[in-house]
Formats: sequence, C-alpha cells, structure tokens
Amino acid sequence: MKVWGVVLVLAVLAALLVPAAVPASAANMAWSTISTPAAVPNNILTADDQWIMDAAPDGKTVFAYSNSAGKLYRSTNGGATWSATGVGTGLAGIGTVVALAVSSDYANDSTVVIATGAAGTPANTIYRSVNNGGAFGPMPALPGTIPIVGDITSIDVGPHYAGGQAILAAYSN
Repeated sequence: MKVWGVVLVLAVLAALLVPAAVPASAANMAWSTISTPAAVPNNILTADDQWIMDAAPDGKTVFAYSNSAGKLYRSTNGGATWSATGVGTGLAGIGTVVALAVSSDYANDSTVVIATGAAGTPANTIYRSVNNGGAFGPMPALPGTIPIVGDITSIDVGPHYAGGQAILAAYSN
C-alpha cells in the first residue's frame, strides 16, 4: 500500500509540473492583404466592381469573378499575380454571377463552379469546370419533379466531388 501511495503522489506532482497546452488566442488569427486582379490600373478596385471570390485549400490558387468586367481571374501564387488569359472560357454573356466555389478536393478534381442568379442568362444556372477553371459548361437542369423556388444565392462543392459527391446550391425564396 505504501508503494501505491508513493506512486500516486509522484504522478500528481508530475502532472502539476508538466506545462499545459497553450490555449489559442486572438493573436493566432490575423487578416492579411493580397493584391487584387489587375482589372484596372494599379490593381485598384473601383466602386462599381462586384467581386465574387473563393480559394482552393492549398492557399495558393484563388479565383475571382468580376461582374463589372464579366471575367474570371485566377491566381496560382496566393494573389500575388492574376491572369484572365485562357481562364473561364464558356462564361461569356452569362450575366450576374452570385456565387463561386472551389472544390475542397481541388488538388485532385480541379473543380470550380460558378452560379448565376435571377439576372443570369439563363437565370439560376450553375456552370462547372473540371480543368482548373479553364473551360466551363452549364450543369444540366434539375428534373422537373424538383421545384426551384427563388434564386440561387450560394453554392459549394461537396468533399471528394470527383468521387461522386454533390454540388450544393442554396436558393432564396
């Protein structure tokens, strides 16, 4: 019994002397600024620019759609530089984009989706690219038995999209 008592006392003392895990604090989270697509001189966004943006999980690939310019821009270096050349083919004349989402498994499936709302042409359409945003095509319309009420307001790509997961769309009503 004395041995167990000594072991218990030593275990309690050791627990008191071992430093505890450091809790997270506000200093661990911070905002940082990245450059914006070069839609206007000096990379300055004007008041009439309407940007829709999302980033791939790698933190390097960022997509930004300008409703003012009607163009999709891509950065592959965390926003340091942007390119619209060859990006977003198939999006000409689609109208107002309300949402853009990059797949959470982008490194493997290269999927980017863009949605138009009521002002889209056609309205409430989801466009998908499976080649890093290079070319887009409209997704098939939902079957007639699924009623759509309202306009698309946001979209997302389910995890492991290439493995048969879903593209999710939220509608306002």
